[in-house]
Amino acid sequence: MFTEPKQDRRHVERRNRDKQLLRCERELEAATRITSALFENLALDELVVKALEIAIEVVNAECGSILLADSPSKQLIFQYSIGTSPIPSGTAIPWDQGLAGTVFQSAKPIIISDAQKDPRHLESTEKLTGYRTRDLVTVPLKRWEGDPIGVLQVMNKREGLLTEEDLAILTIVSAITASSIELHRTMAEKERIGSELRIASEIQKSILPRTFPPFPDRADFDIFATTIPALEMGGDFYDFFLIDDKRLGVVIADVSGKGVPAAIFMAVSRSLLKATALTCVSPSECLEHVNQLLCQDNESAMFVTVFYGILHSDTGELEFSNGGHNVPYLICGNRVSPVGRPENMALGFLNEANYRTSRTSLKGGETLVLYTDGVTEAMDAQGQLFSEQRLEHTLQRLAHQRPVDLLTTLVEDVQAFSRGTVQTDDITLLALQYRPAVVQELTLANRPSEVDRLVSAVARFAHDHRIAEPDLRVVALALDEVLTNTISYGYDDQVPHEIRVRLTLANSRLSAEVEDDAKPFNPLTVPSPDLTSPIEARSVGGLGVHLVRSLMDQVDYRRESGKNHLIMSKRLSGVAQPDTKAERHGDH
Repeated sequence: MFTEPKQDRRHVERRNRDKQLLRCERELEAATRITSALFENLALDELVVKALEIAIEVVNAECGSILLADSPSKQLIFQYSIGTSPIPSGTAIPWDQGLAGTVFQSAKPIIISDAQKDPRHLESTEKLTGYRTRDLVTVPLKRWEGDPIGVLQVMNKREGLLTEEDLAILTIVSAITASSIELHRTMAEKERIGSELRIASEIQKSILPRTFPPFPDRADFDIFATTIPALEMGGDFYDFFLIDDKRLGVVIADVSGKGVPAAIFMAVSRSLLKATALTCVSPSECLEHVNQLLCQDNESAMFVTVFYGILHSDTGELEFSNGGHNVPYLICGNRVSPVGRPENMALGFLNEANYRTSRTSLKGGETLVLYTDGVTEAMDAQGQLFSEQRLEHTLQRLAHQRPVDLLTTLVEDVQAFSRGTVQTDDITLLALQYRPAVVQELTLANRPSEVDRLVSAVARFAHDHRIAEPDLRVVALALDEVLTNTISYGYDDQVPHEIRVRLTLANSRLSAEVEDDAKPFNPLTVPSPDLTSPIEARSVGGLGVHLVRSLMDQVDYRRESGKNHLIMSKRLSGVAQPDTKAERHGDH
């Protein structure tokens, strides 16, 4: 066996990390330069042209354009175009045609490596200038609510082709530019303050992941997050991402300050955190590197508290580092306990700050709850705080709920507590429930008495894992029917045979696989009985198979290696909580 030399592996890892760091620096440069332009009191045209210049320069492209939507004419109009052979201002295209129209209608960006081969590319614009487009990125100028207000296009990278990394940078440029356009469209000064807060909220919302479940094909964990912005919006944010197939990163953070500056610092911090985390460094190494980047040229003296954790989904181990953030909680059954302590410094304060990685373990059904101080510092009409103690009691009461229900109810409790007062800080929460598959295997003989043993084993499994009684009855009845039919009709000899049953509980679904070496029999080929006919007129057989199909959500069959495999599954009506004492065991 040949192994890659350790020095070569380190060289590759270092090179990949350098690429990630370069991307971080490019994103930070773009966001910083546009942020500076925001506060130069430039006219709208000057501001947008400057943003477009920054976009073209940072991704090293030849030219770019910003097209704004005109609702009365249903057109996209080239308002700004700079670089090689710019398109004349005022040139219009239908807002549902071409690559620009596709992005405008879908609100999703597109990267094209060869525009000439893409049927959506409009050659009519090239004829105006004689310029030939090779590769391009088209990004929506998107508000959080409503339709996009236009699109940003950047074309022809000077070296190589435009990449996903360029798209990430242009997405930040586009979000801030769109928000800037909206801000400058607000003419009255008394409306300007409200617009800034709305734009800050849109920046926050456009950056935070809001699709749940975010990983629908993953059954080993359940995650949900939410944020309720305050009237004077701060810089809370959360994030989650798969580092690889076995590691999930989770982040919650709170930026100092309010309004647009906090929102932009939040966007930069999130981008740096995620980009660094994806280089597979430890939580402490991630925070140390991001802290050093944030400390550079931090003239605003802003900072951010951060909790960053990595869940190893195959073992339940949680690595984490806390940069001055509120201590999270772990819900273990009816017990709620803090996870670590805020022993490290917030990011952005001190360039030489050191950070420490700690570890704990999550067992099946346990839930990690991350939050910001907008939860515990919510105040009632008498000036009392919601407090850590009240939060712990609330989490105990909601211990057996799924993340989405837990956080929804918790937010309602906080809002009810502070009713009649003004929310002064963002309320941000993230809940991660570890849900590894639980498997029990049983080996039965082909004797009628074994049916009772199977039903008893299923009842114990349901009790151990808090499966609701109605769900237990359905699964037990289906297994009873399958095993009885197999024992009664599957064998022609008197020789003992083994029948294996495997129960699997994962992601609120209970599956049962029955494996036997009886005669080949595919129940899915049995026609459904005519239940409208009198009993005496019906054909014999078929009712048992019909019963199983009716009881279970899904039934599959295969014949493999001389054995029948019948797999049945049922979505549970209640939230099953895996037993933490044994995640896999057998009964023989």
